[in-house]
Amino acid sequence: MPDRLVSPPATSFTPLSLSSARGSILLSLIGTIVVVALLAAGVVSLIGSSGMAEVHANQAARAYYLAESGLRYVVSEFRGQAGADYGALEEKYNDPDRQQFTLPGGTLRIYDLKISGGVAGRVGSDDQWVEPAGYLELEGASADLDAFPRYNGVVGISKSMDDVAAPRYRYRRSERVGAFLRLFDLRPLDGPALPFLFPAEAEVTLEPMLTFKSRGEAGWARRTLTYSLPLGGGGGMAGDSAFEDSGDFDLTHWAGGPGKKGKSLGVF
Repeated sequence: MPDRLVSPPATSFTPLSLSSARGSILLSLIGTIVVVALLAAGVVSLIGSSGMAEVHANQAARAYYLAESGLRYVVSEFRGQAGADYGALEEKYNDPDRQQFTLPGGTLRIYDLKISGGVAGRVGSDDQWVEPAGYLELEGASADLDAFPRYNGVVGISKSMDDVAAPRYRYRRSERVGAFLRLFDLRPLDGPALPFLFPAEAEVTLEPMLTFKSRGEAGWARRTLTYSLPLGGGGGMAGDSAFEDSGDFDLTHWAGGPGKKGKSLGVF
Protein backbone atom coordinates (compact mmCIF):
# COMPACT_ATOMS: atom_id res chain seq x y z
CA MET A 1 0.00 0.00 0.00
CA PRO A 2 1.53 3.28 -1.06
CA ASP A 3 2.47 5.80 1.60
CA ARG A 4 0.17 8.70 1.97
CA LEU A 5 1.50 12.15 1.28
CA VAL A 6 1.36 14.17 4.44
CA SER A 7 0.88 17.87 3.88
CA PRO A 8 2.55 20.34 6.29
CA PRO A 9 0.22 22.04 8.65
CA ALA A 10 -1.13 25.30 7.37
CA THR A 11 0.35 28.39 8.96
CA SER A 12 -2.20 30.58 10.50
CA PHE A 13 -1.69 34.32 11.18
CA THR A 14 -3.71 35.56 14.04
CA PRO A 15 -4.50 39.25 14.57
CA LEU A 16 -2.21 39.24 17.63
CA SER A 17 0.91 38.15 15.66
CA LEU A 18 0.28 40.77 12.98
CA SER A 19 0.04 43.51 15.61
CA SER A 20 3.36 42.45 17.17
CA ALA A 21 5.16 42.64 13.83
CA ARG A 22 3.75 46.02 13.08
CA GLY A 23 4.76 47.27 16.56
CA SER A 24 8.35 46.11 16.10
CA ILE A 25 8.63 47.92 12.76
CA LEU A 26 7.15 51.07 14.28
CA LEU A 27 9.59 51.02 17.21
CA SER A 28 12.53 50.56 14.83
CA LEU A 29 11.31 53.46 12.69
CA ILE A 30 10.90 55.73 15.73
CA GLY A 31 14.41 54.84 16.95
CA THR A 32 15.88 55.63 13.53
CA ILE A 33 14.08 58.99 13.41
CA VAL A 34 15.37 59.88 16.91
CA VAL A 35 18.98 59.01 15.99
CA VAL A 36 18.82 61.01 12.75
CA ALA A 37 17.28 63.98 14.60
CA LEU A 38 20.04 63.94 17.23
CA LEU A 39 22.74 63.79 14.56
CA ALA A 40 21.12 66.66 12.67
CA ALA A 41 20.91 68.74 15.85
CA GLY A 42 24.60 68.13 16.51
CA VAL A 43 25.57 69.21 13.02
CA VAL A 44 23.43 72.36 13.26
CA SER A 45 25.00 73.16 16.65
CA LEU A 46 28.53 72.76 15.28
CA ILE A 47 27.79 74.95 12.28
CA GLY A 48 26.19 77.57 14.51
CA SER A 49 29.09 77.56 17.00
CA SER A 50 31.63 77.89 14.22
CA GLY A 51 29.73 80.79 12.70
CA MET A 52 29.38 82.61 16.03
CA ALA A 53 33.06 82.11 16.83
CA GLU A 54 33.94 83.81 13.55
CA VAL A 55 31.52 86.66 14.27
CA HIS A 56 32.99 87.13 17.77
CA ALA A 57 36.54 87.15 16.41
CA ASN A 58 35.63 89.79 13.84
CA GLN A 59 33.95 91.94 16.46
CA ALA A 60 36.96 91.63 18.78
CA ALA A 61 39.30 92.73 15.99
CA ARG A 62 37.05 95.69 15.13
CA ALA A 63 36.91 96.72 18.79
CA TYR A 64 40.72 96.69 18.95
CA TYR A 65 41.15 98.83 15.84
CA LEU A 66 38.53 101.27 17.09
CA ALA A 67 40.42 101.59 20.39
CA GLU A 68 43.71 102.01 18.52
CA SER A 69 42.22 104.82 16.45
CA GLY A 70 41.88 106.77 19.70
CA LEU A 71 45.67 106.99 19.96
CA ARG A 72 45.97 108.34 16.42
CA TYR A 73 43.25 110.89 17.06
CA VAL A 74 44.72 112.14 20.35
CA VAL A 75 48.27 112.27 18.99
CA SER A 76 47.08 114.28 15.98
CA GLU A 77 45.65 116.89 18.37
CA PHE A 78 48.63 117.01 20.72
CA ARG A 79 51.37 116.91 18.11
CA GLY A 80 52.74 120.38 17.52
CA GLN A 81 50.73 121.97 20.34
CA ALA A 82 52.48 124.38 22.67
CA GLY A 83 52.58 123.49 26.35
CA ALA A 84 50.13 126.29 27.13
CA ASP A 85 47.46 124.47 25.12
CA TYR A 86 47.74 121.18 26.99
CA GLY A 87 45.29 122.28 29.66
CA ALA A 88 42.56 122.98 27.11
CA LEU A 89 43.06 119.58 25.49
CA GLU A 90 43.00 117.86 28.87
CA GLU A 91 39.73 119.63 29.72
CA LYS A 92 38.24 118.67 26.36
CA TYR A 93 38.87 114.95 26.75
CA ASN A 94 37.53 114.87 30.29
CA ASP A 95 34.19 116.37 29.27
CA PRO A 96 31.70 113.43 29.29
CA ASP A 97 29.73 115.00 26.41
CA ARG A 98 32.80 115.03 24.15
CA GLN A 99 34.35 111.66 24.98
CA GLN A 100 32.38 109.35 22.69
CA PHE A 101 32.47 109.07 18.91
CA THR A 102 30.20 106.98 16.69
CA LEU A 103 32.22 105.44 13.86
CA PRO A 104 31.52 102.88 11.12
CA GLY A 105 31.47 99.48 12.80
CA GLY A 106 31.17 100.65 16.41
CA THR A 107 31.91 103.38 18.93
CA LEU A 108 35.08 104.95 20.35
CA ARG A 109 35.39 106.53 23.78
CA ILE A 110 38.44 108.51 24.98
CA TYR A 111 38.58 109.22 28.72
CA ASP A 112 40.74 109.50 31.87
CA LEU A 113 43.17 111.73 29.98
CA LYS A 114 45.87 113.13 32.24
CA ILE A 115 49.01 115.19 31.74
CA SER A 116 51.64 114.73 34.42
CA GLY A 117 55.26 115.68 34.93
CA GLY A 118 57.56 117.72 37.12
CA VAL A 119 57.21 115.40 40.11
CA ALA A 120 60.32 113.78 41.48
CA GLY A 121 61.66 110.94 43.58
CA ARG A 122 65.23 110.50 44.65
CA VAL A 123 67.86 107.83 44.94
CA GLY A 124 68.43 106.81 48.57
CA SER A 125 71.41 107.60 50.77
CA ASP A 126 73.53 104.96 49.01
CA ASP A 127 74.62 104.69 45.40
CA GLN A 128 72.62 102.14 43.38
CA TRP A 129 74.25 99.80 40.90
CA VAL A 130 71.61 98.99 38.30
CA GLU A 131 71.95 96.05 35.90
CA PRO A 132 70.05 95.93 32.55
CA ALA A 133 67.61 93.38 34.02
CA GLY A 134 67.39 95.22 37.34
CA TYR A 135 65.59 98.33 38.57
CA LEU A 136 66.23 101.76 40.05
CA GLU A 137 64.52 102.23 43.42
CA LEU A 138 63.30 105.70 44.39
CA GLU A 139 62.00 107.17 47.61
CA GLY A 140 60.02 110.35 48.19
CA ALA A 141 56.56 111.71 48.93
CA SER A 142 53.87 109.12 48.28
CA ALA A 143 51.81 111.48 46.10
CA ASP A 144 54.83 112.24 43.92
CA LEU A 145 55.73 108.57 43.47
CA ASP A 146 52.10 107.74 42.62
CA ALA A 147 52.20 110.34 39.83
CA PHE A 148 54.80 108.38 37.88
CA PRO A 149 52.95 106.53 35.07
CA ARG A 150 52.94 102.78 35.20
CA TYR A 151 54.51 102.45 31.75
CA ASN A 152 56.86 104.25 29.42
CA GLY A 153 57.98 107.23 31.49
CA VAL A 154 60.96 109.48 30.77
CA VAL A 155 62.99 110.77 33.72
CA GLY A 156 65.89 113.16 34.12
CA ILE A 157 68.69 112.65 36.68
CA SER A 158 69.80 115.76 38.61
CA LYS A 159 73.43 114.71 38.99
CA SER A 160 75.97 114.26 36.25
CA MET A 161 76.76 110.68 35.26
CA ASP A 162 79.79 109.70 33.21
CA ASP A 163 80.33 113.36 32.22
CA VAL A 164 76.74 113.64 30.99
CA ALA A 165 74.94 116.56 32.67
CA ALA A 166 71.31 115.79 33.62
CA PRO A 167 71.14 112.43 31.80
CA ARG A 168 67.70 111.17 30.73
CA TYR A 169 66.31 107.63 30.78
CA ARG A 170 63.14 105.94 29.62
CA TYR A 171 61.65 103.20 31.79
CA ARG A 172 59.23 100.61 30.47
CA ARG A 173 57.46 99.77 33.72
CA SER A 174 57.14 101.09 37.26
CA GLU A 175 55.92 99.37 40.40
CA ARG A 176 55.14 100.64 43.89
CA VAL A 177 56.65 98.47 46.64
CA GLY A 178 55.71 99.84 50.03
CA ALA A 179 57.12 103.36 50.39
CA PHE A 180 59.34 102.96 47.32
CA LEU A 181 58.95 103.15 43.54
CA ARG A 182 60.90 100.82 41.27
CA LEU A 183 61.68 101.71 37.66
CA PHE A 184 62.31 98.66 35.45
CA ASP A 185 63.98 98.26 32.05
CA LEU A 186 65.78 101.59 31.99
CA ARG A 187 67.06 102.67 28.58
CA PRO A 188 69.33 105.67 28.09
CA LEU A 189 68.18 108.57 25.93
CA ASP A 190 71.35 110.55 26.49
CA GLY A 191 72.80 108.95 29.62
CA PRO A 192 75.33 106.15 30.01
CA ALA A 193 74.11 102.63 29.20
CA LEU A 194 73.49 100.11 31.95
CA PRO A 195 74.96 98.65 34.05
CA PHE A 196 75.73 101.89 35.84
CA LEU A 197 76.09 103.36 39.32
CA PHE A 198 73.36 105.91 40.04
CA PRO A 199 74.64 108.48 42.56
CA ALA A 200 73.16 108.72 46.05
CA GLU A 201 70.62 111.49 46.71
CA ALA A 202 70.21 112.17 42.97
CA GLU A 203 66.81 113.64 42.16
CA VAL A 204 64.88 111.76 39.47
CA THR A 205 62.29 114.02 37.81
CA LEU A 206 59.45 112.85 35.59
CA GLU A 207 59.24 114.65 32.25
CA PRO A 208 55.80 115.64 30.83
CA MET A 209 53.66 112.57 30.15
CA LEU A 210 50.29 111.93 28.54
CA THR A 211 48.13 109.01 29.70
CA PHE A 212 44.58 108.17 28.62
CA LYS A 213 42.19 105.30 27.97
CA SER A 214 40.74 104.50 24.57
CA ARG A 215 37.78 102.09 24.45
CA GLY A 216 36.44 100.46 21.30
CA GLU A 217 33.05 98.74 21.20
CA ALA A 218 31.86 96.55 18.33
CA GLY A 219 28.86 94.30 18.86
CA TRP A 220 29.47 92.27 22.01
CA ALA A 221 33.24 93.02 22.14
CA ARG A 222 34.80 95.66 24.39
CA ARG A 223 38.48 96.59 24.10
CA THR A 224 40.26 99.14 26.29
CA LEU A 225 43.80 100.36 25.60
CA THR A 226 45.49 102.44 28.31
CA TYR A 227 48.18 104.52 26.63
CA SER A 228 51.24 106.19 28.16
CA LEU A 229 53.51 108.34 26.03
CA PRO A 230 56.01 111.11 26.72
CA LEU A 231 55.42 114.64 25.48
CA GLY A 232 58.58 115.82 23.79
CA GLY A 233 60.00 119.30 23.78
CA GLY A 234 57.93 121.88 21.93
CA GLY A 235 54.75 119.86 22.31
CA GLY A 236 55.70 116.94 20.09
CA MET A 237 55.37 113.27 20.96
CA ALA A 238 58.59 111.56 22.06
CA GLY A 239 59.17 108.04 20.77
CA ASP A 240 56.97 105.01 21.16
CA SER A 241 53.78 104.83 23.15
CA ALA A 242 53.12 101.91 25.46
CA PHE A 243 49.68 100.50 26.03
CA GLU A 244 48.00 98.16 28.44
CA ASP A 245 45.46 95.99 26.64
CA SER A 246 42.38 94.68 28.44
CA GLY A 247 39.36 92.91 27.00
CA ASP A 248 36.80 90.19 27.64
CA PHE A 249 38.26 87.63 25.25
CA ASP A 250 41.44 85.69 24.48
CA LEU A 251 44.63 87.79 24.47
CA THR A 252 47.12 85.04 23.66
CA HIS A 253 48.43 86.97 20.64
CA TRP A 254 50.00 89.52 23.00
CA ALA A 255 52.66 89.03 25.63
CA GLY A 256 51.29 88.04 28.99
CA GLY A 257 50.05 84.52 28.43
CA PRO A 258 46.62 83.06 27.80
CA GLY A 259 43.47 84.12 29.53
CA LYS A 260 39.98 85.07 28.43
CA LYS A 261 39.96 88.02 30.81
CA GLY A 262 43.21 89.79 31.43
CA LYS A 263 45.70 92.41 30.46
CA SER A 264 48.82 92.54 28.39
CA LEU A 265 51.43 95.13 27.50
CA GLY A 266 52.39 96.13 23.99
CA VAL A 267 54.29 98.89 22.22
CA PHE A 268 52.81 100.92 19.39
